[in-house]
Amino acid sequence: MTGPIVNSIGIIAGSLIGATLGHRIPIRLKERLPLVFGSISMGLGISMIVKVNLFPPVILAIIIGTIIGELIKLEEGVTVLAGHARTIVEKISKPPKDSLDHMAYMERFISVIVLFCASTT
Repeated sequence: MTGPIVNSIGIIAGSLIGATLGHRIPIRLKERLPLVFGSISMGLGISMIVKVNLFPPVILAIIIGTIIGELIKLEEGVTVLAGHARTIVEKISKPPKDSLDHMAYMERFISVIVLFCASTT
């Protein structure tokens, strides 16, 4: 139970730090870190898949999860949540002049959620 709490605190703290100090981070680092985190996540996922003895239940869980997510329109809920999160962050910290458009923001928001909440990291 402590894992999700630590993940949530880390995401919130990182978001606040990034919103306030993000303009000081070099562009090259901003572009490359997500690629590094994604690669690490894929590597950890592959190493965990190798350890799975019964793969069919894993595949079935992914299929059922996809069906449930589509039926309850999970993506739309995440989009609304991301919009609210962006509004809150923009109230705390002034957005930079070269702020992301809505689609680019959504792509990054969903990537962060998947990377830190739904992956092995």
